[in-house]
Amino acid sequence: LLRARTRAGDESRDARTRVLHMIAAGRPLIEVLESVAQLLGRQTGLRAAVALVEHDGRRSVLRIIAASGLSVDALAAVDGIEVGEGAGCSGTAAARGTTVVASDVRTLSSWRDRRDAARLLAIRGCASMPIFAAAGEILGTIDLYDEEPREPRPDQLEAMRTAADLVSVAMSRTRADAATQSLVEDLEARNAELERARAEADDARRRAEAAARVKSEFLAN
Repeated sequence: LLRARTRAGDESRDARTRVLHMIAAGRPLIEVLESVAQLLGRQTGLRAAVALVEHDGRRSVLRIIAASGLSVDALAAVDGIEVGEGAGCSGTAAARGTTVVASDVRTLSSWRDRRDAARLLAIRGCASMPIFAAAGEILGTIDLYDEEPREPRPDQLEAMRTAADLVSVAMSRTRADAATQSLVEDLEARNAELERARAEADDARRRAEAAARVKSEFLAN
């Protein structure tokens, strides 16, 4: 048993390292998040999802970006939850900035609108953990769904924390790359504008010199 746990721990570390290498290599964000969701699903043996906050006018909702073990119907049932107190586990976790755990979502008033879907999809236990940016902004949530009415074990919560950290690093890299690309585009635009201004100035100078030559030749005659 100890050997099996050691092997599992080594595999988890190797998987985390592969995800970090993906981030360092600048792989697309969706690929990284899918790898994180798959890793979390393997580590916990539960259905897992990575949701990011999407701002829609005056409200914010959680959009499932990557998942492991969730069917299309299940994704539809848990996607688009509004960020707010009492809005399921994920919406409440994103609003509070703390982990929210429910041993049985069928007993929660906040799941009233989705209770039929939860029963149909065999969702009972649920846990959601916020994903933080370095500056403290809440980027989204890491979510676990269990078919049994129970709370996650400490090792499963630790796996969620690792997943949240990996997503935070990936988001930071993506934002940094976007900021760098924006800066490069701004510099290129400014250089192009300077080149146009320089070309216009050269053209104006040539026209002025030509006009001066015509005037001199006219006066000389």
